[in-house]
Amino acid sequence: MTPDLPTLRAFFASAPFMADLGIAPIEAGEGRVVTQLTLAPRHHQHTGVVHAGVIGAIADHTMGAAAQTFAAEGHWVL
Repeated sequence: MTPDLPTLRAFFASAPFMADLGIAPIEAGEGRVVTQLTLAPRHHQHTGVVHAGVIGAIADHTMGAAAQTFAAEGHWVL
């Protein structure tokens, strides 16, 4: 995948769960992706802190996108 913001934004937008959470890339380079999430009440658990599932999801998809910038065309990092 080309490590430019338009390509990575489309990649995140095409993943329904990432789009639902509102996670989006804000910086990109080869092997590097920085994402952002504006927190809302729906991201919190019952004690008022961000749910670990949200943190795990942002880490997983962001790392996967960074790794994907090294993948050959037509191949996917899993």
